[in-house]
Amino acid sequence: GPSPNTNSDYTPESHARAIRQTLDALGVTQPITLVGHSMGALIALKFTDMYPEKVKKLILANMPIYKTAEEAKTDITQSKRRKRLAYYGLSSHLLCTTWCYGLRPISKRVAPKYLHHLPKEVAADSVLHSWRSYSESLRHVVANQTVQTNLKGLTIQTTLLYGKKESKVVLENVRTLGHLPKNIEVVLLDATHALPLEKQKELLGYIRK
Repeated sequence: GPSPNTNSDYTPESHARAIRQTLDALGVTQPITLVGHSMGALIALKFTDMYPEKVKKLILANMPIYKTAEEAKTDITQSKRRKRLAYYGLSSHLLCTTWCYGLRPISKRVAPKYLHHLPKEVAADSVLHSWRSYSESLRHVVANQTVQTNLKGLTIQTTLLYGKKESKVVLENVRTLGHLPKNIEVVLLDATHALPLEKQKELLGYIRK
């Protein structure tokens, strides 16, 4: 979004450090309940791994779990050529640079038209990124993830929330995580990947629990 443009490498560690710097700047000293959605859930998990003393409870909604980078690419694009062109490679670079940067005043107004299933504010925010922030975060955070290792190291109350209409690949990978510690709960709700928008009351219930 409107975050300052930096020379960040957009790794999980750099995202986590940015959250830590924000909390420090806000003067937050007590352990927090940390909520993350989608890629944000992966970053929240990494933050907790790096700064366990800062988090008292963790809620991870629709966290994408992939076994390999290729599996991630196949699932994200749904094996469709047009989506591969839109999300990866030179064509994606050109599209992002043009639409999400060069034409941003226009794209912010147009985005709610083709993302009509989302609230207008969320749709407009969808163009507030650069090619580097998008592609590097996708590669480092989503494709080359360390979810299983980070989950096994958790000792705090953790809830993994998923929509029943989430990607079948992701749901299958959640099922194959194996035996999880008692402090980690997996919950399925009648929702899609946009669970935080569709199940706000339920999500707030887990935050307050």
